[in-house]
Formats: sequence, C-alpha cells, structure tokens
Amino acid sequence: MLDQIFGLILLSLGLRHTATPNVLGDATTATGSSTTLTHPTLHPSGDYHVGSMAGAVNGPHPTLRVLVPVMTQAQEEAFQKDRALAEGKIKGVIDTRTQTLENSFLQTLKRRTQEDEASHTAFLHTVNAFKDATKKQTSLTIADTYQTTITNVLTAMQKKLESMLALLDKISVAAAILQKQGKDISVVDSDVTAAQAKVTSALTMVSALAGSLPTTLSVTSEASAGADIQHTLTQAKTKLGLLYTAFTDARKAVGVALTDLESLTKAIDVVPTP
Repeated sequence: MLDQIFGLILLSLGLRHTATPNVLGDATTATGSSTTLTHPTLHPSGDYHVGSMAGAVNGPHPTLRVLVPVMTQAQEEAFQKDRALAEGKIKGVIDTRTQTLENSFLQTLKRRTQEDEASHTAFLHTVNAFKDATKKQTSLTIADTYQTTITNVLTAMQKKLESMLALLDKISVAAAILQKQGKDISVVDSDVTAAQAKVTSALTMVSALAGSLPTTLSVTSEASAGADIQHTLTQAKTKLGLLYTAFTDARKAVGVALTDLESLTKAIDVVPTP
C-alpha cells in the first residue's frame, strides 16, 4: 500500500513521471493478493499446539472419515506434560537470546539514525528553500514517512525472526520428547537445522540493513527533488526486497519443521475400507 501512496503523491505533484513501482518491499502474489512487508505472518504466530485429536469432514461430497490416532491417550498426556516442563526449562535461555538480539538490533538502528542526522539536516535546509510550497510540504512528508517505514519494516522483521528461533527451540524440545517415546525424529531434526540456518541468515541481513540503509532522504535541488527521492526509494525497495525473500524462505522452512513435527502427533485422517 505504501508504494501506491508514495506513487500517487509523487505523480500528482510532478515529482516523478514514470510508472509507479512497488516501494519498500510490498509484494503481490501470483493470485493477485497483496502481502505487505510491514505485516509479515508466521505460521503459527509465536505459539503452537501438537497432539490434537480433533478433525472435520471436508469436501463438496461428504464421505465418512476416521481420525486414526498416532498416540494413545496416555502417550498424548505424557507428551504434553513433558513438553510443558521442558519448554519451561529453556524459557530463560530463549528470553536471554531474544533480548540480546533485540538490543543489538536497536543499537545498530540507533547508530544509523544518529549517523544520518547530518544528512537529514542538509535535506531540511535544501527543501525549506523550495519556492514551490506544495512540493516543499510533500517532500517533507515523504521524508518523515520514509524514515518511519524503514524503522518499522526492519523492526517487524527482527521481531518475527526472533520468534521463529524461539519456535524452532520448542520444536526441538517436542521432538526430543517424542524420540523418547520411540518416534523417528530424524526428519524433524534435519528440518530444524535447515530452518535455523535460514532464520539466522535473514537476521544477519536485517542487522546489515539496519546499519547501512539510509533512514533519511537527500535532494540536491528543487528541480531534481523528484529524481533524487525516487532514487532513494528504488534503492530501498531493492534491498528490502532481498530481505523479504530471505524472510519468506525462513518462514517456509520453519513451517516445514512444524508440519513434520505435527505429523508425529496428529491423528491421521483416513477413509475406512468398505
């Protein structure tokens, strides 16, 4: 949505003359639905439940189906009890790591913002000298929106990726308990290792962008304001687009790990043999 807002503002006030590109990471899926970078989703969002025996009849022509448990009731109860205890034991470790990652990210972002103060002051000096009052106000508004967007996007990514790491830890704990019950967890272990690598890689990208992506716009003159602003937005879109791809890959990998874990606990939906 933000790309459309920026595009309309720039176009209506003569700050650009080309077709409006996607700005700041907004992406459109193959089906035409829009996915906004500032609201990335994690499946599931932060928490999960395994071992559910509930099911439903699906399809346009209902057929009698049966949920075949992969656990006895006793195994299910023991699993949930042991899982809760094990998660409680690692909560402190997860919280400490999350806080460390969060503090490092915020310090990097703060440092970048401080480094950009001189550039922002120069931007304000140039823009305030514009003769066109409308163009002046528009440029100032876009600058404020741009800075807020960069900060919000990176912060949202950071928090979601931290949550993914925490979820992977919980998946590992649950898998270890299932192994004690005789389950083969080799696939889940492999999934977790692959997902952790992708999440860590995406976190590294977030940190790098927090320290390198400008948080302020720059213009050299009133005449070149449109081109200057467009240049900064295009660069931001490209860099955040790469980050969004890494984020999506990480989210999918975590989803695979969770799905494979649940396959060891959820009842199997089958059509009984006549």
